[in-house]
This record gives sequence, structure tokens and C-alpha cells, in this order.
Amino acid sequence: MRVITGDLKGRRIPFNNNRFGNARVTSDFVKEAAFSTLGPVAGERFLDLFAGSGQIGLEAWSRGADVTLNEQDGRRYQFIKSLVEEWGIRERLQIGQKNAFAFLSSSNDDPVDVAYLDPPYHETLRETPLAQAALEAFVTSPLAAPHTRVLLQHHTSFEMPESVNGFTPIRSKVYGETCLTTYVAA
Repeated sequence: MRVITGDLKGRRIPFNNNRFGNARVTSDFVKEAAFSTLGPVAGERFLDLFAGSGQIGLEAWSRGADVTLNEQDGRRYQFIKSLVEEWGIRERLQIGQKNAFAFLSSSNDDPVDVAYLDPPYHETLRETPLAQAALEAFVTSPLAAPHTRVLLQHHTSFEMPESVNGFTPIRSKVYGETCLTTYVAA
């Protein structure tokens, strides 16, 4: 996988899926669709809550966003941290290593402009699809504000709620088994 555009355009992200716990990696096609949906992100505060390989947050950074990447898995976290160090891109970038829900509940940061939520597709939290639980937790956290756009990547089999704490979907697009749903404050 590669960074598509911006300051890091063409840089290869050498993420070996077998080595890092078989994390589901967002295809370049879906990544392009996500950033097409979001439009320019330069100067915006961008959160990649389930960073995995880091490719979404690194793409946002390459496009000029101030990025926070959060990845709970220690191996993936170390991969992202090493790559960031190797590329020398510490400015405008923070990396966290917490459970996503603990990250949201403990954050004292200002609200973000864009939140990218891409939890494991088939996991649940108390019988609720993890994608829905993550959305609910995010929109009730201090990181959500009326101007925040939430881009939720989830499996097409999940019907996402029509409204969560005043956030409603304005667009939902299917790419194979992946769906990208954009939520904004109503």
C-alpha cells in the first residue's frame, strides 16, 4: 500500500498483514473514496481511532491535516511509531496506544474536525456491532463538536442508526463488502 497524494505521495507503507495479526487493511480504492468524500483536510484536526497500519492517518497527514493515530495493538502501534520516526514526520502527528473507548473517555483534547472510525468489522460490544458502539462513543465524547464530520467504515451487513446524539448520516456508499457512511451534526 502507498500514500496516494500530498507531501508523502508514493511512499510505500511496508505493513505485513501476517506479521501484525491479520488486521483488515483498507484497500487503496476505498481509501481514495474516503478522501474523495472528505475533500480537503489541510489544516484540520483528524482522528484515526482504529489506526491499524496507520495508512488512513498517514494519508491525512500527507494532505496537510494535524493527525492523531490511535492503535491499541502493541505490534501495530510500534510499526506506526517506527514508520513515523523513519519518515521524520513527528510534527502535526500524535500516536496513542489505547483501547478506542478508553481513548475517547480519557481525551482532554479539543474537538476534531474529522474522525475516521474503522473498527474490526465482525466484533461486537455487548451484542452491538463495534462500528455502532464506536460511533456512539465518539459522538458523546469531548472530541465531537457540531462541526465534526465522522466517516465510519463498516461492513455492508450492518444497518447503522439514523441518528446518534444529534449526528445523522448524510451519505453512505458501498464498495464490495465495505460501506463508508458519513455522519454530521443535524
